[in-house]
Amino acid sequence: VSLDKLSCFLDNIDKKFGIWIYMKSPLNKFICGFGNTILSFIPKHLNTKYTCCSKIHLSGFNIYIISPKKQKTSGILMYFHGGAFCFKGGPNHFKNLKEYIKRTNLTIVYVDYIMAYKSNEEICINNCLEAYKYILNYHKVLGFNLSNIGFAGDSAGGYICLRVINECFKQKIMLPKYQMLIYPVVSKNQSFNSIINYTDTPMWNSVLNKKMWHFY
Repeated sequence: VSLDKLSCFLDNIDKKFGIWIYMKSPLNKFICGFGNTILSFIPKHLNTKYTCCSKIHLSGFNIYIISPKKQKTSGILMYFHGGAFCFKGGPNHFKNLKEYIKRTNLTIVYVDYIMAYKSNEEICINNCLEAYKYILNYHKVLGFNLSNIGFAGDSAGGYICLRVINECFKQKIMLPKYQMLIYPVVSKNQSFNSIINYTDTPMWNSVLNKKMWHFY
């Protein structure tokens, strides 16, 4: 990548990512494991002035139910986080979730699915579908109204949204009322211009993208 392209690329990355915008980390099981260990120790801060949180353990993974503390909930949002199918959700995910709740009074079901590099199966999709089925089966116990339930996900989480909906069609499961896809991964195709042009850019590039699909 030319210096002009690299400079333009860096100018358009949110500065909140800090030093990471200058780094090109390898993507392998050691890096994923090390990164997730660090992420697991970072407090989520989901019990706040505006939100309260409870955790439910399912088949080897957890879901977090984050609700508005002082307002009646306006609906349910299933959230599937991004992270190349290999990294846990980070502080920015939880910050955004709390902002969604503050602005909409939605109750968010955050799925902390098992990372792809730990399994040879589509574990991410299976976990998120299981979480959705759990909410459908136990919504009365949880006090949920399913009349306004939706999906949301960023990056790899956007792809998970699409795949879970596809599975719902196949299995004739109730569909969510809406979905919110935030810069979603939508294809394994490696022929897009951005994939061809950006092979060694920091943060993310076509080499890392190929490795992501290898783990998936």
